[in-house]
Amino acid sequence: MTTEDMPGAAIERAVEEAYAAFESERYDRAGELLAAVAAVVAPEFAKPFWFDAALCALDGWARDRPDARSWTDLHPA
Repeated sequence: MTTEDMPGAAIERAVEEAYAAFESERYDRAGELLAAVAAVVAPEFAKPFWFDAALCALDGWARDRPDARSWTDLHPA
């Protein structure tokens, strides 16, 4: 997946796939997906340090909000 292929819903799918990869302990794949998303939505976060932070955040969100299915569920306006 390239960053050019990631508008809107593709970003959400990539985050969902990253979460699934994280849950199945495929951390390299989760990191790749989060890196692609970060390059699109927040280039300043596209650094190795932030990948670990993002994985920790996914884990924390899952524990706090197991019913959440999207970013907007986790962070309502």
